[in-house]
Amino acid sequence: MMPDDRLVYYVTGEQKLAALTRVTAAIEEHHDPVWVNLGKDPSEDYPWRVGTEPLVILRDTTWIPLADHVAAFKYFRKWPAKHWRLGLQGQLHEFPGADSSTINRLFAP
Repeated sequence: MMPDDRLVYYVTGEQKLAALTRVTAAIEEHHDPVWVNLGKDPSEDYPWRVGTEPLVILRDTTWIPLADHVAAFKYFRKWPAKHWRLGLQGQLHEFPGADSSTINRLFAP
């Protein structure tokens, strides 16, 4: 990730898009705890961090159901349509530049 890249936040259990942010600082390594007093294992280490600024943060009542828009994304064409969720397994995924207009449209006011 580099400055000016955008991050789209997907809520797995809901299968919805919740936020769009912009990377403001290059990746850095830090080992201070990320999850404090949230019932998470305090020994888990998430060392790679980037600075971000919010562009659009949706309330949970307005999160965007991704299933309704999957066909518009070039990225998901790698998988059979009914198994589009395979494209979101793991942590981070890079969408091709062709999907920028779809992301912009979904998060437009």
